[in-house]
Amino acid sequence: MEIKSDYELIQEYLSGNEDALKEIIERHYKMVYRFLFNLTHGSEESSDLTQEVFVKVWKKIKRYDKKYNFKTWVFTIARNTAIDFFRKKKSLVFSDFDNEEGGNPFADTLEDESALQDDIFAGKEDSKKIKEIIEDLPLIYKEILLLRYEEELDFEEISKVLKRPIETVRSQHRRAVLLMKKRVNLSDFN
Repeated sequence: MEIKSDYELIQEYLSGNEDALKEIIERHYKMVYRFLFNLTHGSEESSDLTQEVFVKVWKKIKRYDKKYNFKTWVFTIARNTAIDFFRKKKSLVFSDFDNEEGGNPFADTLEDESALQDDIFAGKEDSKKIKEIIEDLPLIYKEILLLRYEEELDFEEISKVLKRPIETVRSQHRRAVLLMKKRVNLSDFN
């Protein structure tokens, strides 16, 4: 059986095939849920937020532009839904976010990042501890790490989801990895 693209399924749905929308949702549900679950520190509301994302997808699907990657579009909606959730909960201090130029108090901590990804993400046996460290990172870094390593988006896709310049995303990724490395070393992981 031929696997249809997201765009083909959208066109089928818009032509009256309700099952096409179900297939799109089934295709993306787990990754959106995982992203929101991790972003909200395992919040019980993750399931509700995921459903809210797909209600928004359903409402906006007629406006989807095929020149954009559908997965990126869905993650943009998921991220915005999470930000709305945080605002309502008032558990997020938005002053902790980097500015558009990528300014951040950790800017002076930059160092060589060679082999950091292997050290942090692949080479550690205790993935639970890694997830705990990621949970404690400022949201701006947590988003990038989750989109990059959990959802396997490239920097260009992350840039579109976060609506930040690609160089800012790369810089923030580098800072996030360095901060992870420091926290891994501080927790006597080795």
